[in-house]
Amino acid sequence: MDLTNLEYNPVGLNGIMIWDRYPELLSNHTFCLIKAEDLNRGLEVKDLSNLVSFVILFINEDYKETDIDRRIEGCFEALGIPKGNIVWNEVESHSSLFSDILYEFFRMKNSILFEDWLSLRLNLGEYYKYLRSPIGSGADIDREAVQRSQVLKNIKSLKRDVMEAEVKLFPNKQIQDLLNREAYKKSLTGYAEKYAQTHPSLVNN
Repeated sequence: MDLTNLEYNPVGLNGIMIWDRYPELLSNHTFCLIKAEDLNRGLEVKDLSNLVSFVILFINEDYKETDIDRRIEGCFEALGIPKGNIVWNEVESHSSLFSDILYEFFRMKNSILFEDWLSLRLNLGEYYKYLRSPIGSGADIDREAVQRSQVLKNIKSLKRDVMEAEVKLFPNKQIQDLLNREAYKKSLTGYAEKYAQTHPSLVNN
């Protein structure tokens, strides 16, 4: 993981809080003040510091890992935070605290392209998580079957959006070749315009 261009380097804090190393972070309460509701969930001040540190690495554009799971693991490994730690749970559950910190750092960085890519990847992960969940029973089966069918359609379009974003953000010849092959196949079927339509971000109920 390349940390050369990081404005805030959270690696090797050795027990101090991230805002002690970078006092300018104190100007944003999201990065340094823990809410009562988060304390009630078992979080401590050190966990907030670790979560901020994780986000800094996670949105580092010089970190070229495009697989979300491996990206998450790489960030925690760099910080020395073991799996099962409460901060892992915050990230994996996309908690409101994690989302707030992400939003504030994106706002600071003004990195629209990276935010677009990350949002697409996280949405894609949620779709796959939904498909892996057990199918309900009773009268809801038919309705859920329709929803799952729609999710599969959304995934196809969303995967293309992800790859296009990755080509811009993480130049990769293999992905570019795949996009070109797909575009060519769609042009032969007259499906190109339909395929290029914006995907729905939510499952239609």
